[in-house]
Amino acid sequence: MAVQRSHPTALQLHVWIALFFACILHASAAPAKLLEKIEECIFVPTKWADGDSFLIRTRAGKEYTIRLYGADCMEWHIGDNTDERRLRAQRRYFTSVISFS
Repeated sequence: MAVQRSHPTALQLHVWIALFFACILHASAAPAKLLEKIEECIFVPTKWADGDSFLIRTRAGKEYTIRLYGADCMEWHIGDNTDERRLRAQRRYFTSVISFS
């Protein structure tokens, strides 16, 4: 009895080609930049800022949005239903891990 070999489908070929190019792009990506120290900056109050994302201004007047990765703080603003759900989830999380003794 002869074994019949199946040929790859067009979808399988497209997936393999996409994976191939993804690997090439990943390998050729620029290395991460070193961290930059910004001295003599000030906090700029904004409506959207919370504890893990906020605006600063350098001595030269340039503004940067700073995001603290690995930190999470309660959101301060609600713009839509998605924000409301996220805020409720954060409130549940933070009240479960913080004990008020």
